[in-house]
Amino acid sequence: MKIIGIDTGEKGAIVQIDCKHKTAVCMKLPYKNDGLLNLDAVHKYFTLSAADFICVERVTPDPKFGTKSAWTFSGYYHMALMLVGDYQYFTAHPKTWQKEIHGDLRRDKCYTAKQRSLHIFNAMYPNQTVVKHKDDGIIDAIHIARFCGIHNNIEVPTELKFYLIDKSF
Repeated sequence: MKIIGIDTGEKGAIVQIDCKHKTAVCMKLPYKNDGLLNLDAVHKYFTLSAADFICVERVTPDPKFGTKSAWTFSGYYHMALMLVGDYQYFTAHPKTWQKEIHGDLRRDKCYTAKQRSLHIFNAMYPNQTVVKHKDDGIIDAIHIARFCGIHNNIEVPTELKFYLIDKSF
């Protein structure tokens, strides 16, 4: 089974977990100089048609955002939807997947959502050296893919070999 998780946003990422081969291919979402998502670069490394499940984080702008920020934020989400195009996918609101993945840790007010994600990631994959703490988009995309697996009764391996596509486009 192959599961793709997409964390939308300026620091967003895409991750494909191959449960059979116990691998996770990770890439920060590549944006062109004009701010648009580089769809060709993503399709070069990810075959979306081969994925059994695709989950895109469904984000909405915060009412406290300014108008420009709200449009930009919304734009990242809709570019991710353009990426998945005609493929079957579902969306997960951040609070929904975080509640499932973060569990009881989310009640601890001394952690932000990003800190909780990092803490859980480090606990699950203590020996991996590919994904760094600054790669919060990749870490969230991994959790989104895991959330997708959980809700589709797929056992996502707890031991994964990580591959980071780190290219300038």
